[in-house]
Amino acid sequence: MKRKNRIWIGFLLIFLFGAAVGIAGTAFFVRSHIHSFIKGGPPSVNSRIIRRILHDIEMNESQRKEIDRIMREFEPEIEELSSNFGRSMREVTDRQIERIKEVLSPGQRDIVEERFKRLKEHFRKTFHERKESRRAPSHDFKHHRHTDPRDNEPRDTIPRP
Repeated sequence: MKRKNRIWIGFLLIFLFGAAVGIAGTAFFVRSHIHSFIKGGPPSVNSRIIRRILHDIEMNESQRKEIDRIMREFEPEIEELSSNFGRSMREVTDRQIERIKEVLSPGQRDIVEERFKRLKEHFRKTFHERKESRRAPSHDFKHHRHTDPRDNEPRDTIPRP
């Protein structure tokens, strides 16, 4: 009987350890990847898409530099699209909330107005923080380099042969 209990306790501990590792791994992924999407905004998302497309293509340094230049060239257009989308979305949401308030009682309207005001402030603050955190281009391949300990030379994360 004791042996059987030890086996079940062992299985339980292995399961709990696996769950803890899974939670820690998920937290790391969210912190490192998802958070960079939020902070970097649309250019960061675009950069990740382009890097994913190019991830296994062998390129020389001049090709990488040209791709960096192209990415910087398109950044204002991506920012403009994002800005226009945000403005359009705010306008539609404002109209939508006004129509919804017509259906509500005065007390319910007050609650909706307060919540909507807080939400707008949250988005304004988040947008401002995001804008402040993106002083350097987020798409630049140079931001995704590491140092080779053998020669301290920066290397791109794009695989080389």
